Amino acid sequence: MAETRMLIQQSRERLVFPLMAKDLAEYDQTKYSMHVIPTNPDGQLRFHWGEPIAVIWRSPLKHSRRDWVGIYRHGANKSQRITKTSTLGLWVPVHDEEWDGDVPRPLTDHSEGEEAECGEIVFKNSTLPWQTGDYELRYHHDGKYNVVALVGTIQIYLDRPDALDFKSIRQWLLKIVMLALDSDPSLIPKSSLETISHAAIQQRLPALLSREFNGSTTSLATATPSSMSTHSPGTSVGSSSGTPNLSHDIHDDDFRLWSERQAKRISWAISQVLNIDFAPEVIVADANVTALTRRILASKELLGP
Repeated sequence: MAETRMLIQQSRERLVFPLMAKDLAEYDQTKYSMHVIPTNPDGQLRFHWGEPIAVIWRSPLKHSRRDWVGIYRHGANKSQRITKTSTLGLWVPVHDEEWDGDVPRPLTDHSEGEEAECGEIVFKNSTLPWQTGDYELRYHHDGKYNVVALVGTIQIYLDRPDALDFKSIRQWLLKIVMLALDSDPSLIPKSSLETISHAAIQQRLPALLSREFNGSTTSLATATPSSMSTHSPGTSVGSSSGTPNLSHDIHDDDFRLWSERQAKRISWAISQVLNIDFAPEVIVADANVTALTRRILASKELLGP
């Protein structure tokens, strides 16, 4: 089964005919760099499935405003200088205003004072890889496929419920559903009001950037993480302080789906962790964490250990 999934993934990562920049020699490539902001206390680049990934980038003062960063499965590209596989839509522009979807707009004039030496981008929602595994980040020059900075390896993992009982599975599903629905307050269950905290990251960021970027005060001002995620600060996903009371109102577990893609995310996570395959239509039909938890427990009892 694992081999089949790998073959399917590799077939999707089809080769592209990369457009190459002709002016790359005009830029000092030693001034390009990226730093992924860790969310783990140990500083390891491990992110839970669906968790936003914030990246601080640095480039020459007059770098191309069409620069972009893509996230790729580790090993999908053999060369560290040229990217030859599709992004599958998993990319973020360094300057969003210079792009119309995935097409670069005509370059606009910017005075030297408007150029930023470093800044922040965030991979979230549809720009995230929604499969576990090892990945790498590639910074590309001028809307082309020349790689000027690379970060790897980044691990995306999926945790498991503490036990196969109602309380543990429901708590795990609350987290999975919230992340799969992009933490949209209009979609997630009322009972999953817990949110991902970046307060600790924000406290560590000035020292982090000072170390990484030689203490440039100007650069630090442009790299404040204002858009790391849509979550509110103060709590963390799945924290013990948010363990739900089993006497909860079942209607508070209702959730809404905007697309089949979101239902597929939930069914994929259940399949990976609990070895139960639910069609996306089942997720849509239940649309309630308690109902889905009961369905999982019934399936486990029917299938046996």
